[in-house]
Amino acid sequence: MKSFRKLSFRKRKDDQSMVSSSSTSSKRNLLNLNSFKSIKNDKLQKDKALASARHDGLTLETLPPKFQNDPSVVSAAIAQNPLALRFASDKLKNDRKIVTNAVEQDGLTLKYASENLRNDGKVVSAALKQNGMALEFVSEKLRDRKDIVEKAVESAPKSLKFASEELRGDKAIVLIAVR
Repeated sequence: MKSFRKLSFRKRKDDQSMVSSSSTSSKRNLLNLNSFKSIKNDKLQKDKALASARHDGLTLETLPPKFQNDPSVVSAAIAQNPLALRFASDKLKNDRKIVTNAVEQDGLTLKYASENLRNDGKVVSAALKQNGMALEFVSEKLRDRKDIVEKAVESAPKSLKFASEELRGDKAIVLIAVR
């Protein structure tokens, strides 16, 4: 009976943290939306957006679109949390410098980059250097390049499953994966 209580308590604690996380996100949305309506000065708005992004990069999601398209605000958000790339404008998801900053911290953020940058050898190499599993988000064309797949498989052997069919059968690459 004692172990049942512990399990029950753990379950409740997990549920509470999920509720807390959800309500935090809702509060974040409400605070940002309301606070920007009341500020008429553009410079003050940008200062508030920068402060918000530096404190919690994921607040980029709740900022007005003009800040999701502002390179300095998006860069600040990504510096705090590279997953903020997800909430950047499409224009900035196609900005090599911004995307490279994100993938150097978390290679899997390549998922949120433009198709153009998922086909860019330098950006892809930076992502794979950080996490070979980012091969999943690389363009089909680059998944067929031996040097790209080798880089991914060296750091994450399981990434072989994302390589082109031809390279999944390449003896040299398979040997790297099983080392």
